[in-house]
Formats: sequence, structure tokens, C-alpha cells
Amino acid sequence: MSKVGKSHIHIPSNVKVSQNGCLLELEGPNGKAEYTIPANVSLEIKDSVMIFSLIGEKNKQTDALWGTTRANVNNIIKGLCTLYEKRIEFVGVGYRAAVVGNKIEMKLGFSHDVLIDIPEGIKVVAEKPTVLLFKSACNQKLGNFLRTLQLYRKPEPYKGKGLIIDNQYVYRKEGKKK
Repeated sequence: MSKVGKSHIHIPSNVKVSQNGCLLELEGPNGKAEYTIPANVSLEIKDSVMIFSLIGEKNKQTDALWGTTRANVNNIIKGLCTLYEKRIEFVGVGYRAAVVGNKIEMKLGFSHDVLIDIPEGIKVVAEKPTVLLFKSACNQKLGNFLRTLQLYRKPEPYKGKGLIIDNQYVYRKEGKKK
């Protein structure tokens, strides 16, 4: 039995929840969100408490789906109450970034600047020329966007250069010995 799936979610007073069949619609101070509940999981809302349970036979996959569904809905509620924040640091000589309108302009050692559109629902603030702060109500969307940024310059193990997310540990290797 799923330990995560068994626990209930208490709905804060500033979040509105409505259920239309499999579709769960949530609205809070930081925006709106929708989540589709899988067919094997049922949701019951009683007195600002969400209770998840399994429908049908119980096996390893449905048990995992039950806990994952509950965790995803809980993360959405947390994001609607308080925004998720992540920082990305540009480590390397000449690596820097700036927010220009609805785009991020990055200088990463290429012969050209890299321009990337900021997705809807994500706010970006340049704390320093080498540090950007990202805020979003959806943790999954935020993480995916940061990983796509990191593909331009992955953290490198010899000098530790690259785009590093939230004090990410970069395994350092020893260089070539003479």
C-alpha cells in the first residue's frame, strides 16, 4: 500500500478546488492549474480535505500511480500558495545573462548571443549578470525549462564551468598529469 497515497491533503482557505469527472481544476493566489486524475485513482473532497483511493485491483503499478497522483496534486497546491524559486548560476569567463523583455539573452562563449523565449507562467529576475532567479507556480514546468537552458552549457567536470542550477554538485575530475 502506498504510504504517500494514503495521506490526505488539506486544502488551504485561499485555494479553490473543483472536480469535473477526471479533471481537477485548482485556483489560488498565484494562478490556475488543471490536473487529470488517472482512471485507477479516485478523489473525494470532504470539508477542505482531499482523499485519494484506488479503484479496482491493486498491484505495484497502480500503487505507484496512486502515490504519484497525490504528490503531484499536493505540489500544485503548494505552488498556487507560494511560488517555487530556483536560481541558475553562469560559471565561466564571460558567461552572463540578461532579461530583455520576454526573452533571456545569454552570452555563453559562442560567436553569437543565445536568445530564449520565457514560457508563460515563469517569471525571471536577473539578480546579478551571472545569476538568474526563476519563479513559477508549477515546479515541473520550471525544472523542465531550467534543464533546457542547461543544455547550452552543461556543467563541465574539469574546470567546473557551465550553467549550474541551485548549487548543483559538479563532480570535479583531476586534470592530466605530466
